[in-house]
Amino acid sequence: MIAKNFTTLEPGIGYRIFKPFLQQKYGAAYAKHLIVTGTHGSNLEKLAQAEGYAFLTFPTDTGSRFSAFSNVGLFPMAVAGIDITTLVHGAMQMRTALQTDITINNPAFQYATLRNFLLHHGKNIEVLAHFEPQLDYFGRWWTQLFAESEGKQCSGLFPVALTYSEDLHSVGQYIQQGQRQLLETMVIIDQPQTDLTIQLSGVNDDLDYLNGLGLWQINKIAEDATITAHQESGVPIIKLHLAELDVTSIGSLFYFFEYAVFISATLAQINPFDQPGVEAYKQLMFAGLGK
Repeated sequence: MIAKNFTTLEPGIGYRIFKPFLQQKYGAAYAKHLIVTGTHGSNLEKLAQAEGYAFLTFPTDTGSRFSAFSNVGLFPMAVAGIDITTLVHGAMQMRTALQTDITINNPAFQYATLRNFLLHHGKNIEVLAHFEPQLDYFGRWWTQLFAESEGKQCSGLFPVALTYSEDLHSVGQYIQQGQRQLLETMVIIDQPQTDLTIQLSGVNDDLDYLNGLGLWQINKIAEDATITAHQESGVPIIKLHLAELDVTSIGSLFYFFEYAVFISATLAQINPFDQPGVEAYKQLMFAGLGK
């Protein structure tokens, strides 16, 4: 169970729903099947001690959105089969690169500076886009990272993560011809992990021109076409290149954005480590629930 404490409603509800099912399936031994994360001294730790759950400490000085390299981030990834040693190695490589070069050539400085420049020149939405479905949930993390870190003082870019080409069929029209209020950050993968060649021909579907092409090649052509079309329509595009999509690169990307959001928020004179605005709806919700 992943939580910082039980003041967040969703994990608490999940626990109350799933505990009876675990008890029904495993009986008294159900506790051996639960691993809990939480802050030291919290009600969650007390619950784990009372019930006999394994407990991993959530660092008290780290917000949830910055916790990718803590117990609460690394443990679930390890369970999912990800080599977390390699992931952390990728992050350390990025950390060394960013902290070694403190000039304008530093990519995190460039990204943060461009975002703030465009914010002050009429842009109020940032789209993080990519042509790689495996980055879909990474995009959700990025959205929270920037929304909670910078969305304060009636300022900050509104972050939206999109997966192309799927989302081009829903919001591509707006990006192309809607209000000129957004910038687009493209995460570009330079080398394929795998490829699949289209070999079927003779089908009456007017798609024989695709025969012999690989899905990677088709995807890159679509990516290049999208970038060109959006640029020509007046959308500023920031390109972030990954050599390939592997665990090392994902570790690097996690660290890059965590570092960049700190710089970006600092440039805007915003504290990136709090999120006081989320308490407004929670207070009303808890009152409605009778807390």
